[in-house]
Amino acid sequence: MLLRVHHRAFQGLITPRPGCFYALGRRTLVDLSERRKEFEAKYAEKLQQRAKSEGISVEELKKKLAETAKTKPERIEPLSSWQKQKQAASDKPVQSQARKDSAPIKPLADIMDIRKILGKNHTRDEVAALWTTYHATRSQSTGRGYLSAVIPLETYEKMTSKATKYRRFILPLPRPSPESDKEIAHEFFFVQWDFYEAPPHPALTPGLPFEEPLPAPASPAPNPSCSTVLFTTLQEYKLRQSFALPYLVLTSYTDLASTHGIVLMRGELTASPTSPDKYLLSQADAQMLALSTQRFYLADEGDSKTAGRARLLRVFEEKPEDFKWEDLLGFADPTV
Repeated sequence: MLLRVHHRAFQGLITPRPGCFYALGRRTLVDLSERRKEFEAKYAEKLQQRAKSEGISVEELKKKLAETAKTKPERIEPLSSWQKQKQAASDKPVQSQARKDSAPIKPLADIMDIRKILGKNHTRDEVAALWTTYHATRSQSTGRGYLSAVIPLETYEKMTSKATKYRRFILPLPRPSPESDKEIAHEFFFVQWDFYEAPPHPALTPGLPFEEPLPAPASPAPNPSCSTVLFTTLQEYKLRQSFALPYLVLTSYTDLASTHGIVLMRGELTASPTSPDKYLLSQADAQMLALSTQRFYLADEGDSKTAGRARLLRVFEEKPEDFKWEDLLGFADPTV
């Protein structure tokens, strides 16, 4: 979804309207009346059959269905198609040291040998080097399609304390304007956080047969919850809702939080359905979305430098009627 920035271009665009996430102007607003006509034409026979079975007219059936829909609370559906896909993958047999909860994420033990790291007493800097080097050598040593980062535990906890309250947000990405090189356009991305059961201390997880057990701590500190951050275009989300295709997924592993004070972040870009060697996002765009997420979720309203971002994050969730797109576009450049 591309929006050109003009004076007063975003006035009144944040007013919630039935049937869409947020209205973004005439050029991008889904024409609900046309869709309703297409739907009725496609399912006219089924509507007539159901109306006949209930002994009422088609118009009465429509009114009945409309009243039923009003009684259901509106909510933003999670991206369930991705979760179901990941859940199916997690149901496959894994090694015995992998976590066995129902989190739809690939276990960290499937990516790196956690027990070997603990057994050889690797420092946090050594673990960080292993993690980033591993992802840099993916995709035939190009690193394409992946992001990686090592997050200090305190930073992760600060971000997730905000994310548990504000799980959804919108982030803009600058785009070249199709009409003029001088005008700025932006594509909006829908952001959704999800949290999963905290992994146990690695020493308390059974190893492989004949593997020496790791020394268990007397009173291990609990690990925080793992998390994912899903990104999809706002246009994709508006069209497909819970079946929207994620363009980027950031997964944060907390398995080493209690032992090394770090959280391992892995980003996976979705390959293009038409060209498997290409991705729906560029590497630079994925990095910008990850950086923007960090800057918004680490912002503090008590800090004059970051108060603007913190306020937008809160207002988007608590008072969407006060949310202004022009304010969000002011933070489109993550370097500012």
